[in-house]
This record gives sequence, structure tokens and C-alpha cells, in this order.
Amino acid sequence: MALIKTKGFVLRAVSVGESDRIISLLTEEHGLISVSVRGARRARSPYLMTTQVFCLGSFELFANKNRYRLQASELIEPFSALQQDLERLVCASHLAEVLLDALRDDLPQPVLYRLWAYSLQALCRQPDPLLAVHVAQLRLLMEIGFSPQLDRCQDCGKPVGPGSWRTSISAGSVYCDKPSCGLRSADVRTLPSGGLACLVHIRQSPLGRLFDFRLSDDVRAFIIEFSAAYLTYHLDKVYSRLDMLRHLKAEDPG
Repeated sequence: MALIKTKGFVLRAVSVGESDRIISLLTEEHGLISVSVRGARRARSPYLMTTQVFCLGSFELFANKNRYRLQASELIEPFSALQQDLERLVCASHLAEVLLDALRDDLPQPVLYRLWAYSLQALCRQPDPLLAVHVAQLRLLMEIGFSPQLDRCQDCGKPVGPGSWRTSISAGSVYCDKPSCGLRSADVRTLPSGGLACLVHIRQSPLGRLFDFRLSDDVRAFIIEFSAAYLTYHLDKVYSRLDMLRHLKAEDPG
């Protein structure tokens, strides 16, 4: 049995028995690991805060054949803004679900670790958390191998430039405005002005600048719609957490 020290984000916490928890911990060096925490739910437990979902902590773990047990922990950042705002909390919960589906256990994931860190900061601070979560999940999909081809027309090879461009989620590509291009894709749609530039920014920008942009209303609507459809298509799963926000806004008389 070895003692390891690491920093990590709690992506999920599951209650076990009367007072224990099992947490899914995202670390930079060890990837996603499952950690058993005895007595974590007791009122006086030293682990009560460090095993809360979304917190960042410093952890000492006993490791034995890919099984981990918490020995000591220290809270670094609770990201309390998420708990104080329902929209931000729902967006963070959705992104955590997507990330858990995308990660493979016990494999180092330094890029996804950093992406999650910047995404949590954005979800706490950005004025538009719904847009932020869709930008984050698009970048996540691109990082795990589902990046669309955005440099040239899929059919004729014309380099991307000024003019009217279209995109297809199923093809993962863009098409120029020639009538003969894109005929083999049933879901081709016209990109709004600035839409292609935004997709390129999401794909190529350093993570520290991923959320640094301003969008027109039509580009914002496109990114949210495109991101939701792209996620469902490539992960072959319907994610429903964000539907809660639409229901809440529909019920809000203001």
C-alpha cells in the first residue's frame, strides 16, 4: 500500500452506508480515480467540506491496486458561487456528467484537468453560464477526438475565408456555398456571420482565453444549439440536466 499526495476536483460524491462517501476525484497526475472516504458525512468529519461536489482540495490517499482511501485532505477552493446560483449549479452538474462520460479511469488527463479548472472558474464568474458550459463542452469534445474540420470545404477543398459557409454535425465539417458541396450530408445548415470564427476560437484558443469573447445574439444561439446537437450525436446520449433551466425560465413570470 502506497501513500500518494495529489490535488483534485470532486466531480461526483455518492453516499455509502450511514456516513461514508465514495468520491470521483479528477487529478492531473492520476486522471479520474474513485476514493473511499469513511465518515465523510458526519457533522464533525474533517472530510465534510473536502468531499463536496466541485470543490478543489489537496488529498493524501492510500493506494492499493487502483483502490484509493482518503487519509487526509485540505480544502483549496470550494467554488461556493456554484452553490449560490441555481443556473450555475445546473450548468456545472451537466458539464461534470459529460466529463465523467468522457474520462477513462486512472489515466493521466492533464489537458482535461486544466479545461475543467478553467471551466469552473468561468461558470462561477461569467455573466452567461449557459453559453460558458456549451463552449466548455465543445472544447471537451474537440479534445477527446471529435474536433470538426474547420479549415476548408469538405467536398471541394476550398480554404476557409470570407463568404457564406455551412456546417454539418454528422460530417463534422464545413462546406462552401457551391450548390454541389454538402449534398451528401442531410443536416447541412448555414453558419451565421461570426459563427465559424467562434468555432475556430473554441478549437484553437489557449485554455486561459477560451471564454474571452463577445457574441452577437444569433451567434450565441447558434453555438448553444450546435453544441447541444454535437454532444448528443458524438456521445450518443441525451443529456437532460440543462432542460431544467428552460422549464424554470418558462415558469418565471419575470
